[in-house]
Order: sequence, then structure tokens, then C-alpha cells
Amino acid sequence: MTGNGSSFVALQLLVNELRSGKMRITDLDLVMMDECHHTYQCHPYAAIMERYAVRYLDNSAARLPQIVGLTASLGVGSFDFDPAQHYLHICANLDCDLITHVQQNREELERYVPPLKQDQILAVNPSNRDTPFYKYVVAMMNEILRMKEMKDKVVAFDFGSQPFENWAVQVRSCVFGMVITLVIIHSLIAVQ
Repeated sequence: MTGNGSSFVALQLLVNELRSGKMRITDLDLVMMDECHHTYQCHPYAAIMERYAVRYLDNSAARLPQIVGLTASLGVGSFDFDPAQHYLHICANLDCDLITHVQQNREELERYVPPLKQDQILAVNPSNRDTPFYKYVVAMMNEILRMKEMKDKVVAFDFGSQPFENWAVQVRSCVFGMVITLVIIHSLIAVQ
């Protein structure tokens, strides 16, 4: 990269360029990450931040890009019972020491995104597990879980449960594309 300007690239393309050496993290001035709560494990955001950390540890005076992470919801990751740990991991992975929210211009924001009238979480009735569709999807999920790439990925949760979804999201980036199918199938079960 030479000269001034802005570039918008697919995450994996940026990761590939950084890994190949065609681009250095120091070539960038600003990196904006939407949905930054995905900055963990094998996600491309984590790979970008790994390059950032390696360069920083190599030379703490190095010119590094400013990192701006955006998300509507940090979620809880795999820390179902301790969301604060998830937030700490995200902050560490993004090399940040501050999580903030809109404080100025709230009225303008609320014109486009109205605040919740009632803040509550409602239980959803479980899906009907007696349908042929459900049985077929579970059979496909079991087949995926028996694949050699899934050998060491132990699942201790019921299909369709929140802990299962958290587990699936964690492993999907680390295992080849069939696990993404697993997450999509899980979503189909959840809406049935």
C-alpha cells in the first residue's frame, strides 16, 4: 500500500495480505471492526490483532493503527455465567481499556433507533422435536460431529440450546466450513 486513501477490504483478504507479507500492520492508520465481539479464537479479527500484538511486542514504539471496534451487543461468548470475563477477553484481544456507549447526541440516535419500551427477556417455547425436518437436521448435525475435523471438539450440550450455540460459534472459525453448516442448521432448528 502506498499513498493516501481509504481501503475497504474483506476480512480474510486483509488477513491473507498480512500473513503473506504483502502488507504490514504498520501500513494501516485506522482499522474499524464492526461486530468486534467476534475478536477471539480463529476469527479473522483475532488474526489481525495477533499481527498488531506481535508488532507491538517486537517494538512498543512502532507506529500502529488505531483500532476502533463497534458492536451492538458484546454478548457473553462462552462465559455464560460470567459475562465480565468475556468483556475482559474482548478488551484484551482488541488491546483496549475502554468500552463506551453513545453519550452525546442520544436524541438524534433515538430518532433512528428507538429505545426499548420494555427491557425483558422472554422464554421461547422449545421447537417440536417430533417433525421429520427436526430429525433430519439432527441426523446431519450428528454426521458433521463424527467428521475427523471434529474429533477433539467435544459437545456436552443439547442441540438447539444456548450453550450449544455458544459452543458452535466458538469452533466454527477453527474448523473448516462444514461447522458453519452446523451453525446454520442450528438456526433452522431454533426457528422451527
